Amino acid sequence: MDKNDIELIKSSWGWVLLNRDKAGTLFYEKLFKAAPSVKHLFTTDVNEQQKKLIAAISFVVKNLDNFSKIEDKIKELGKKHNSYGAADAHYPV
Repeated sequence: MDKNDIELIKSSWGWVLLNRDKAGTLFYEKLFKAAPSVKHLFTTDVNEQQKKLIAAISFVVKNLDNFSKIEDKIKELGKKHNSYGAADAHYPV
């Protein structure tokens, strides 16, 4: 990913942030429609989960030019998801 790609992602993410509630709702609607079997993994209120999703992606977008910072956070998040019961088979959805 070059500097131009990073800037494009950052600028387009700004639009998502302006529409964060709708974006979060659409994400989870599509996820649960495509894979209803994963819904049980989400025990937090869906509105709270949407906020967590947007915050996590915002962190990644903000730090696209600092992969080591992203990598540590992704590993931490992966460990959390494993403890919730997420499995490799869940991620392609």
